[in-house]
Amino acid sequence: MLEISRFLGIIIAMYFNDHNPPHFHVLYNEHKDVFMIKIIDAKLQKNFTVYVEFNDGKKGFIFFKKILEADHRQVIRDLLQEEIFNTLKVNLNTLCWDNGVDFAPDFLYQQVEIVA
Repeated sequence: MLEISRFLGIIIAMYFNDHNPPHFHVLYNEHKDVFMIKIIDAKLQKNFTVYVEFNDGKKGFIFFKKILEADHRQVIRDLLQEEIFNTLKVNLNTLCWDNGVDFAPDFLYQQVEIVA
């Protein structure tokens, strides 16, 4: 995700790597939770797996290996290199990596598997 602008408590961000068409999200202070799923915490696990927690209480694992292998874009496939994948961080309510890759939180929300 690319942050386009931040002013007066408003954040405009472009999501371009999760699905077509590229799209924007506008977040505004206390109102951003009303219309947006967001990731509040994430922890790297083994084998390209991330444990995530969302603002609505949903928690679980995202198994990224299948997602990354299925994508034809090189910037996404670069995440199959462990040293790049391990640069994961939570930024602007979603998962981001140092190579510029991010996924929209609503896409990630659909990928969560709850493992007992």
